Amino acid sequence: MSNDFVVLHYQDDSSDKIWAINKVANANNSHTVWFGSRGSILECRRIGYKTWSSLMQSKLDEGYREVENVTIDVQNNVVVPFMDDEISTSLWYRVSRQVPVTLISDYLNITIQLLSERHEKDLERLKKLPIFLVLQDGKTSGGADYKEGPLALMLLFGLRRYLNDIAGSSETAELMQIANDANELLPERFAQIEQYIEMFCESMFISNGWMSDRTSVVNWKEYVDCVARQYGLSHYTSITGIKSLAIAMGCIDAPIDLMVIHTETKAAFF
Repeated sequence: MSNDFVVLHYQDDSSDKIWAINKVANANNSHTVWFGSRGSILECRRIGYKTWSSLMQSKLDEGYREVENVTIDVQNNVVVPFMDDEISTSLWYRVSRQVPVTLISDYLNITIQLLSERHEKDLERLKKLPIFLVLQDGKTSGGADYKEGPLALMLLFGLRRYLNDIAGSSETAELMQIANDANELLPERFAQIEQYIEMFCESMFISNGWMSDRTSVVNWKEYVDCVARQYGLSHYTSITGIKSLAIAMGCIDAPIDLMVIHTETKAAFF
């Protein structure tokens, strides 16, 4: 799918419409444009002999605004999300030989126990994931496809953190490495993996066929959130929403409740 398209949107009290253009000129130097009501099949027409930027600017002057992360399906004449073919689709892991395989099993058992207390539905999903089954078999290397969803991401992140806490030291080499298809290492801090959470979530929704009705897409994030609500998975779409699961899976520590800390020391005032 090409990113050579610019998609614009205009909305007021009486209108809700799309205008789009292919930046690549046709053989006769004309440009192909699409236009029509948002959510409908668009009309397609060739317009010449102006530059695509001047044609777009005329629409911006009318009040149109550019829409990000969408493109045109030229076969069906509809707006669809833009999916970059170069984006990574898997995370790969490798556990050091210094790590006893039993530690992987220990982490999985602890995670199952903690999830069973408050996240039973998520636990059932987790147990069916290919990456969970691979780790359950004691495999010290492998990968998780983004379409497995955020639980797969957090399983690897939580396992790495667990191994470092239990068996790691300042003198040992990294006990578990996690990297994407571009060989970029997964960040160490949970707060830095929000983009990964979003990508795993979107890939899962698309793989399940939950995002097939994409003709009315204007705001991609709102669309993902809408689909998540429909399937009861709103907590999967952001790092804030998924925090409770992250705590249960050992990705981050639970916050300390200062109200339950008891001390015999009397407060001193100066």
